[in-house]
Amino acid sequence: MRPFTSTAVTPTAAAAAPASSMSSPAPLRKAQESATGSAGSYFLGSSTFSVYEEMARQLREEGWRRKTETAIATADFILGDRFHIPYTLLRVERMALSSWFGGTRWVNYFEGSHRLTLKAAMVQLMKEVDTHWAKWLPESYAIGGDQLKKADERRALLDALAAAGDDDAVWIVKPSSGAKGRHILLLRASAVPEWLERLPECSRSMYVVQRYVDRPLLLSNGRKFDIRVWALLVSPYSIYAYTQVSCRTASEPYDLSDITNTHAHLTNHCLQKDAAHFGEYEEENEMWLPQLQSYLTSIGKPADLLETRVLPAIKELLVRTLLAMMPEIAVPATEAYKCFQLFGYDMILTEEAEVRLLEINGSPGIAERFLTPLVRSMRELLGAGPKDGTGSKTAACNSDDTSHEGCPGRRRTSRAFSAATPATGVTRNWRLEDEGFVLLWRRGDARPAEAPLHRSDADAPSSTHHTPGTAVASAGATPTAAAAEAAAPKVIMSKAQRRKLKKPPVVVTAEMKERAREETRELRKHLRILKSNGARRKVAKLREKRPREHNINEEAVNAFDTDFRPHKKGRRLE
Repeated sequence: MRPFTSTAVTPTAAAAAPASSMSSPAPLRKAQESATGSAGSYFLGSSTFSVYEEMARQLREEGWRRKTETAIATADFILGDRFHIPYTLLRVERMALSSWFGGTRWVNYFEGSHRLTLKAAMVQLMKEVDTHWAKWLPESYAIGGDQLKKADERRALLDALAAAGDDDAVWIVKPSSGAKGRHILLLRASAVPEWLERLPECSRSMYVVQRYVDRPLLLSNGRKFDIRVWALLVSPYSIYAYTQVSCRTASEPYDLSDITNTHAHLTNHCLQKDAAHFGEYEEENEMWLPQLQSYLTSIGKPADLLETRVLPAIKELLVRTLLAMMPEIAVPATEAYKCFQLFGYDMILTEEAEVRLLEINGSPGIAERFLTPLVRSMRELLGAGPKDGTGSKTAACNSDDTSHEGCPGRRRTSRAFSAATPATGVTRNWRLEDEGFVLLWRRGDARPAEAPLHRSDADAPSSTHHTPGTAVASAGATPTAAAAEAAAPKVIMSKAQRRKLKKPPVVVTAEMKERAREETRELRKHLRILKSNGARRKVAKLREKRPREHNINEEAVNAFDTDFRPHKKGRRLE
């Protein structure tokens, strides 16, 4: 398998460029400050997400003005609370062309991204759009909700338990909106039906019941660890990953016979910090990929295991999951705002070094040592890098040509501008020692292969790598229709999108319209009859009951009947 090639955008890459390519005769920032008299503006919500708090701190130190909530529509950067961003208002209130980003603004969350970050919704989405989800996502079932409105997957879960026939198998139960390891349960297969029976039939709470990865790759002293990868999604739809990957380690040895010891099975920092051996093996129970590779090499694993097998699988997993949401959350170019969002992917390696996705976080934390450089790199990608006083471009561009989209030296005068369009960057592999964001996918790139990269198919040619002798047309030859269809990138669509494509176009004729009108008239007539009959029955019952209960005379009964008979447009119904 050849290494994955991508585009890295790092401060180091910009510094390595020739001096002639780093100078700009008319820096954008100076032109904007001369026009507006100051730097840009930002809005910061009340959430305590460290990444956006750090971004607000950096902007404030460079002279950016903070806007109040009433003036949120006039801010260039909107670092809002996840579920309280006024997208409708931002669509209506457009920015001036002389604003910092030339008629647009940046918003720190994609509308609708919760379908990817809520665990139950993510499981349902992956099952809809990816037929090979079981190869990189452990067997998972979405449980809970109002069963009278929509049945969950508990029947499928019970069938799977019965088919497996292993009562000692371990399953993990996670709240759909949970965080920091709270309310997570580890259950034996024999205890899962009892847990299901205790769930209320009608509830707003959702859970994911997932098969536990019981044979993970272990560290020294037999300890478990998981991997946290930070992915950045930027309008129009570019996918980046931060090259520094965290490995969160457990404090206690892994023991499958004792599933009550959370310090051995759950690696969340919020849980591990209370362990007796916290920080004994690694500082803050955290290590990084270079350290992990050194350990794997010391126990006889290949020296390039992470770069040639693990990182390609991680990259493809990131692209597949984010492309699954593209039809729903992509921001049209005509909108008055652009979006960016940082995701935290939690993964685990099996004994065979295969990657398994555990969950996706919409507001992930990050280690203090990388918080400042990560935020600075994000700002450079968005065209709002820090001042350097030299008029040089940011690391997002190292080209002499400043006319292309996305160049910080280009004056922005169009609402269709996207500062995240990557320029001529440095093409390189994702190396363990790199620090910065690496580009994984953008509009125009081929979509990933039908199945993700794993050990079982690592030696087979993928959709983008053809070996000699395969049924691929050579240069100058005309490929067959079957070969062209096989080589075409696979389009990820939901079931509803596929059904829509299969339906033939409907031609509405005058006869169809007249038939619809006639059916509507018949339906209305039937409803009037039902209403009239119901009113007559009600009056008849009242005529029977009132004289006996209240001892009123027949004249009063007739008057009561007349007063309470239903009317239609001022006329009594006979």
